[in-house]
Amino acid sequence: MDYDSFSDEYLQQLASGGDREAEEALSVRYIPFIRKISRTYFIFGGDIEDIIQEGTFGLISAIRQYSSNSNYSFRSFAAVCIKNRIISAIKSAASNKHHPLNDGIPLDEIDVDSFSEYFRRSVEEIVIEKENQDRFIETVFESLTIYEQNVLKLYLEGLSYAEISLSLNKDIKSIDNAVQRIRRKLRSKYSGVIS
Repeated sequence: MDYDSFSDEYLQQLASGGDREAEEALSVRYIPFIRKISRTYFIFGGDIEDIIQEGTFGLISAIRQYSSNSNYSFRSFAAVCIKNRIISAIKSAASNKHHPLNDGIPLDEIDVDSFSEYFRRSVEEIVIEKENQDRFIETVFESLTIYEQNVLKLYLEGLSYAEISLSLNKDIKSIDNAVQRIRRKLRSKYSGVIS
């Protein structure tokens, strides 16, 4: 099917009927729109990709909730859903913005000797630490499916859910589900190591 020739409303109808390719086509079509909206917002402790990701979740909500019987276009409805999702994320981030300050240690309580000792490590110690990190990463990857490994690699490279979705040719919800599964596996397997 040539999804590019379909209207937003028709793609939304197909997507709400379970056509994942239509949902993907509509999501890809709206990435520039989401980016444009996202540029006008700032999220504490995040970057533009975090805002775009939230906007993408707003778009997914719009795709799933829009009614063709409404008096407004899908684009208008999507804009409202995208903005609401971004604003909600910003409010949530703002409510937690002082959290690091509340949990911090006063500078005058830092042991300068032990702190400077960290920077005087030998090359051997640094190499051993790197090897331990590499072994840890290998062990993490062994507990994941091939799909989850691919998602994690792209996620660690800094790609947004939308970009991972395009790269792996999967819908955004599938990417989000994979990330949530990865987090659960890491928590259960490494609960003493990962907080």
